[in-house]
Amino acid sequence: NWRLHQLRTRVVDVALKQLDKTAAQVTVKLRLAPPAHHRRGFDQTSVYTFLGSGDIIIDTHLVPQGEMPPQLPRVGLMMSLGKQFDQVQWLGRGPGESYPDTKASQLIGHWRATVDQLFTNYIFPQENGLRSACRYVALTNQRGQGLLAVGCPSLHFSAGWHTPQDLEKARHPHELVKRDDITLILDHAHN
Repeated sequence: NWRLHQLRTRVVDVALKQLDKTAAQVTVKLRLAPPAHHRRGFDQTSVYTFLGSGDIIIDTHLVPQGEMPPQLPRVGLMMSLGKQFDQVQWLGRGPGESYPDTKASQLIGHWRATVDQLFTNYIFPQENGLRSACRYVALTNQRGQGLLAVGCPSLHFSAGWHTPQDLEKARHPHELVKRDDITLILDHAHN
């Protein structure tokens, strides 16, 4: 009813700043809002710091504007990674799924899995594979090259061959079509 599943992104401003000879910063200001609801939405500011080492530091702030529902399903970032980055390591709850209502069943530890192993094949396709209370998660290729995300102090993540929209559309497991890339979701909060 709140139409937050239909958020559209509008770029408000982009600014580039050279920090030194080996570092630059890009600040992106966005407005996320459902169509025709200009008074309800989110103002987002993301600062991307690119370091000469190849590291990228992302600092994102999201501020709700206008009337909001009492709870949000999740707040986080979603991105696509190449299919070669299918090796996963994390320090957090595991080895199985750990949602806010089931996290006590999983222990804090250092865990390894493949993207395939993170998937739970439910009879009715649905959100699955979340790992919570993670200090970091790394998705790498066989040689250990890839992406490292560090939570401050922690984050939740899921990684799989389907987007949340793919899971929502499918009524049966055979309707899920494996994508050519990995969908990584890094959540600050998950309800």
